[in-house]
Amino acid sequence: MESELSDHRGSQAVLRDALRDEIVEIRAALSRSDQKAGTLLGIVGVALALTLTVLTTAKARNLHGIAILAFGGGCLGAAALGAAALMLIIAVRPVTGMSEAWPRFATKTAEEIVHALEGEAVVAANIRMATMIRHLTGRALRKLRYVQISTDLMIAALLTLVFSAVLFATAT
Repeated sequence: MESELSDHRGSQAVLRDALRDEIVEIRAALSRSDQKAGTLLGIVGVALALTLTVLTTAKARNLHGIAILAFGGGCLGAAALGAAALMLIIAVRPVTGMSEAWPRFATKTAEEIVHALEGEAVVAANIRMATMIRHLTGRALRKLRYVQISTDLMIAALLTLVFSAVLFATAT
């Protein structure tokens, strides 16, 4: 009987450690995607500022023929860069839901926190960690999807701007 109880406790400890490892791995992925999104947001910001400056300068000229088409392409490229920036802003927007363990303690006293943690059964703690894993992975996948979409928009914007620059160069 004691051996079975010891085996059960050992398997619970292994499960708890596996759940904790998953949480650490997912949080690291979230951190990496935040860093990528922040870097890309800086690049998009600079590219958008330069594009808008060039478009404002070009608009001041008397455009006609192919130059108007090039200007339109530049506007499309600027719009794609703006959309990419928006997607990155959404990706790095903080989420403060009750899906993680720590927000539930924000309104509790120190004594209430200690009692809540002492009173949790092992199974309840494991379920709570598994729920946290589900919420964190959903957030990580959403964040990575936004970064992927913004990267695709940046590529489309770059191709459009290069094409517009070539058109503009041939028109003048």
